[in-house]
Amino acid sequence: MVTCGATVGSHPQTDVRRIFWNNLKVFGSTMGSRQEFAQVIHVMENMGAKPILDQFFPLKDAAAAQRRLLEEGQQFGKIVLQMDE
Repeated sequence: MVTCGATVGSHPQTDVRRIFWNNLKVFGSTMGSRQEFAQVIHVMENMGAKPILDQFFPLKDAAAAQRRLLEEGQQFGKIVLQMDE
């Protein structure tokens, strides 16, 4: 089982019996070190990879952005909050 971001909350639902029946292992991880993050950024820059961006919201509409992310669950990619210039 792999889950990333925990954007659906801190209580994921799963049938734990399947973990036992299938002799599966569940691993947790904290994000990583600054050095590892720098390595990932370096690789991403060299590959020309870009994040998938779902939608942009002005900072004043942060509540609407959060609703899209948490309640509606319709986003595909990152939600971006833009600060006024």
